[in-house]
This record gives sequence, structure tokens and C-alpha cells, in this order.
Amino acid sequence: MARRHHIAALAALLFAALLTPTANTRASTGEEPSPSAAPATFDELTVTFAYPTSVGQAVSSDGRTREVTIADNVAPEVALAAWEMTAGVIAVIPQVEVTTTSVPSDPRYADQWDMAAPVP
Repeated sequence: MARRHHIAALAALLFAALLTPTANTRASTGEEPSPSAAPATFDELTVTFAYPTSVGQAVSSDGRTREVTIADNVAPEVALAAWEMTAGVIAVIPQVEVTTTSVPSDPRYADQWDMAAPVP
């Protein structure tokens, strides 16, 4: 049964890769990326299944939520779309690194909850 799910996931990845437009196609249509939104990069997904599985590494104790590493030769967006279309998948969340964009100007920032600046 698990083998069928692996084959279905691989087929979905291949199918999504064939349907995804390339950068040249977007350029020919005149579509411009938003200058304010930087593309998020990720190489892992957290996938929640409707059933316990052995795909990836377990994140939850019930075996339904798993961390899946994206292969180097697969575009992250393609992998995300393929997992979203896979039967038995409830949710897919890309693991995106979040960074700060500014420093708070609040003089009492360090007094809020446990928000003291980290000690190097």
C-alpha cells in the first residue's frame, strides 16, 4: 500500500513538472514579478497526511505529519504543487526561513515578555 503512495507521489511530481511554465514562457507573456515580494526559497516541506505513513521524517507522534526534503533536481514550487495534488494529503507547508526586516524603535522593547536581545 505504501509503495502505491510513493509511485503516486512521483507521478504527481512528474505531471506537475510537465505542466509548470518555464521562466521563458513568463517572460514572453510580459508577466513581471512583484518588486516588493521577494521569492521565498525552501528545500523542505511539512506534509500532513490523512493516514499514518513512513514518507519523510516524523514530526508528530501519530505519524501523519512528516517533514519531506525536496530533491535537488526538483523545483520547490513544483514539489509543493505536486504534494498539494496528491491524494491523502491534507496540508502542505513549505519550510521558509524568516528573517527580520527592521529593528524595533520601541525603547521598552526589551521589557516586553521575553523579548530581550540575544547575548552573543
